[in-house]
Amino acid sequence: MKLPFVFVLLLLLALPAPSDAQTNLASTNAVRSFPTRGLVREKPADGKTLVVRHEEIPGYMPKMTMELTVKNTSELKTISEGDLITFNLVVNADDHYIDQIRRIGVSKETNAPVAAPAQSHLSELGPGDAMPDVELLDENGKQTRLSDFRGNAVAFTFIFSRCPLPDYCPRMNKHFLSAREILLQNKSGATNWQFLSISFDAEFDKPAVLKGYGNLYRSGNNDRWLFAAIAPEVLAEIGPRLDFRFSREAGGFSHNLRTVVLDSKGRIFKQFDNNLWSAEDLAKAITTAAEVR
Repeated sequence: MKLPFVFVLLLLLALPAPSDAQTNLASTNAVRSFPTRGLVREKPADGKTLVVRHEEIPGYMPKMTMELTVKNTSELKTISEGDLITFNLVVNADDHYIDQIRRIGVSKETNAPVAAPAQSHLSELGPGDAMPDVELLDENGKQTRLSDFRGNAVAFTFIFSRCPLPDYCPRMNKHFLSAREILLQNKSGATNWQFLSISFDAEFDKPAVLKGYGNLYRSGNNDRWLFAAIAPEVLAEIGPRLDFRFSREAGGFSHNLRTVVLDSKGRIFKQFDNNLWSAEDLAKAITTAAEVR
């Protein structure tokens, strides 16, 4: 299966304190611009993005390697992999882009490829397949299993609390929030459903961190939306079967975006790639999945 939206996050040395991360996630619609510099790791064929390992952006995020959206693609004509560049990162509550891209030199560093994630020996799962039961550590410090929600349609997605850009993990959470509101407002609709945001950064995303992070989005209403973390060894086994690609590298992550809806019998009902789906799409899938008997 083609991965339409793979990106790499490389956290190096300094990491933001939880309060800094929460400040970023709870920011207003104000547009912010951060001048920075970095190394071009990859120039994707679509000509719309750059994979850049950038320096720390004080007050926003640490050094990372990320796939960044380019506003003016003509600026890429003179840019190649291995170039050192300066640029502006512009963010608001929903999106990001980079502009004013300038080549300032060439790195002597070898542009090593990203390490491939470990692959499960089992086949990839699809609609109609039973979802294997997995254990999670939830935001309340309790061990939770997917089977605990049997009888409910379950929507789960993979996130981590240190994800900084609004159109990555924060967008997943906002879509969950909006989809949940659609379902709650439908007084005659199904009530047997559950949202589950699963962090793959179990080392950092302890229960207290996840609870604080989740509360940024749930606005004091935790109804049928739980945050939890998955152990690395469990993710290594189940991730490839869901076409969720994840690997660790030098303290950071390489992963794509994947959201899955299970029906009330614990079978895969629908899978959503990347971040382009809507809350309405998700709410519709959950409603139908909840009706399965």
